[in-house]
Amino acid sequence: MDDASLQIELGSVSSYYGELIFTLVIKEDGSERLYILGLDPSDKRKAGIFLFLSPEEVEKLSNIIEKAKTAGTRFKAAQISNQTVQVISVKNEEDDARKLYQSAKDCLSSGDRVATIAILRNLVERYPGSAWATKAQKALADAKV
Repeated sequence: MDDASLQIELGSVSSYYGELIFTLVIKEDGSERLYILGLDPSDKRKAGIFLFLSPEEVEKLSNIIEKAKTAGTRFKAAQISNQTVQVISVKNEEDDARKLYQSAKDCLSSGDRVATIAILRNLVERYPGSAWATKAQKALADAKV
């Protein structure tokens, strides 16, 4: 690392597939960066990957991690882990909203009311201005949720 006035080793996260090592670096001018080194355990000769994140980028990373936690919690709460998972792509919001609405209909037809409600709420939250969100809101109102 370059001329850092202070380096704080924050710890690491390891798994079978790799390791992430986190270091907070505060430079003499007061600027700070989070250094993340990613290592691949399958080939120790590889140099690894360095990320240098500004405070704003750390906040974005934190938001992504929080979204992952929330999605996991909602997924478990809806008890849809045994259902087919619909992959959505964010590239085409209208198509993604339609897929979510169809997933909700499929869950309802299989008798899973909890999963249906969770999917409809997710659709309304993710795509608030879409026609599919309007349909989802109506369906939620009709279900008296």
